[in-house]
Amino acid sequence: MLGHVLERCLQSTAAHTTVLCTDSQELADQAAGLGVSSLLTSADCTSGSDRIASVADQLLAAVNSAPDHTIIINVQGDQPFLDPALIDAIAASFIARQPTPEVLTPIYRLSAEKLHNPKVVKMLLAAEGRGLSFSCSALPHVRDVDPAEWCGHTSFWGHVGIYAYRADVLLRGPLRQGEAGDGVLVVSNRWPWPGNSRGLLSVPLCRSPAATQQTWPAKS
Repeated sequence: MLGHVLERCLQSTAAHTTVLCTDSQELADQAAGLGVSSLLTSADCTSGSDRIASVADQLLAAVNSAPDHTIIINVQGDQPFLDPALIDAIAASFIARQPTPEVLTPIYRLSAEKLHNPKVVKMLLAAEGRGLSFSCSALPHVRDVDPAEWCGHTSFWGHVGIYAYRADVLLRGPLRQGEAGDGVLVVSNRWPWPGNSRGLLSVPLCRSPAATQQTWPAKS
C-alpha cells in the first residue's frame, strides 16, 4: 500500500520533494526502491504530525527554504487512491490565502448514504467554519429527528486525511503534547477547492485520529 501512496505523491506537480517519515527501516528501504528518500523518526511518536514535527528541521534543510515560506503536506500512508491533484490544490490554495494559514485540511459534504457509515470520518465545524472535532459518528447530533432525515436539517462533512502545515508551526515541537492525534488550533475559515467535482473545502484543523507512516511533499 505504501508504494502506491508514494507514487501518488510523486505525481504531484506542486511538490518540491517527497520524503517518507517513518520509524521502520523496512519501509525506508521500500521507499528507496522508488527513489524516495526517508527520515527515520522515533517509535515513540504518537501521531503523524508529531512524527513530522520531530524532523521538521531536517525537512527544511532538504529544501533549503525559510520556515514561514514553506508548506509541508502530510499525506497518511494508508491512502493508495489519493488523487495527486488534491495535493496540488491544497498547496495552491494555501499559497493564495492571505494571511497565510497555519494549518488546512480538506473536507467534503456528506450524503445521507454515507452519514451513518462508521468507516467514514466526519468533522464537526464551528459556525465560522473552523474545525472542532473528528468522529466516526455523525456530528452534530440532530435531536428528535429520525437519523435517516438528518441531512435535511443541517450540513454534515466528511474528512480527507491530508494536512497542510506552514513549516514554522511544526518547528514549535509536538502539536498537542499528551493528546493522541494530529492537529493544532488555527483561525482561518473554510474555502472552496477550485476545479474539484467533490466540492472539497479546507478547514482549520484542531484534532484528528493518529496516523502512522507519512509522506510529505514540501513546496518552497
